[in-house]
Amino acid sequence: METLFVTPLLMLQVVLLIIVIFFDLTRRNRQLVWLYALQSLAVAQVLLFLGWRDHSWVLFAIVGATLIIKCIVAPKVFFNLLKKHDLVFTSSAHVNTPVMLGLILLLVIVVNSSITPLFARVIPGEGEMLFLSISAFFVSLFFTINRRGAFSQVIGILSAENCLVVIAALMNIHVELWLELGILADIFAWILIGSTFISVVSKHFGTTDVSVMKELAE
Repeated sequence: METLFVTPLLMLQVVLLIIVIFFDLTRRNRQLVWLYALQSLAVAQVLLFLGWRDHSWVLFAIVGATLIIKCIVAPKVFFNLLKKHDLVFTSSAHVNTPVMLGLILLLVIVVNSSITPLFARVIPGEGEMLFLSISAFFVSLFFTINRRGAFSQVIGILSAENCLVVIAALMNIHVELWLELGILADIFAWILIGSTFISVVSKHFGTTDVSVMKELAE
């Protein structure tokens, strides 16, 4: 990869990982939404750099769709949902903050020592750049598992999807425009379905805490 693009792409991946870590630290749902929008903006910037490097109008089109769906529409849907159901604070986590940070550090170490070398052999020269994005993906999954709230879990899954987009883009997995836009349309539909699900369970159970919902169901 050209030296001109290495530094900004690495910096954007650092931003991606830092934002995911802040997902685990924040205690307000509005902050989660802003962090997701900021993460999506970083993803759009990665795609923009790669589109510029590869002179790909397909990637430029995906950048525009990403900005509209993930940075504008999705946050608006989520903010309306939070306001409607008065979901100010995030639900509690299964493990406390010190243990959580220790597990995140362990995840990053495992990815760097075990998973990244496999990509480096498959994609010589660029595989090493995937270390941060792969770490962000697993930290997103950890966030989804660790949080008890349905809203936080929806954000965690969408965050993991953002990380997968960056990984695929850096691996130069580019497909036809209609398929890429179809994937974004699926994400938009998933956002609507997820917000509807949260709305329904909040009305039915009076909470979005999955642990409390389980106890009420029993």
